Amino acid sequence: MAQQLPVAQALPDGQQRLLEGWLPLAQMANLRYGWGLSAADLEALIVVAAPRLRGAQSALEAQAILWFTYQRLKASIL
Repeated sequence: MAQQLPVAQALPDGQQRLLEGWLPLAQMANLRYGWGLSAADLEALIVVAAPRLRGAQSALEAQAILWFTYQRLKASIL
């Protein structure tokens, strides 16, 4: 992948749990949408999306949040 998302820094224990909870959904979105993100990039995406993900009412809403966050980050690094 030519562009890079911000790499997640060392995480407090609570954020590690956050990543563990959302990583499977982020991996599925990564495959579905063909983003080609590395594990570190997916973790960074989850960290950036975390405030909105915490309020997601469904897996579909969470997937939309991840997609929107990816698009926003992608636009900011082009």
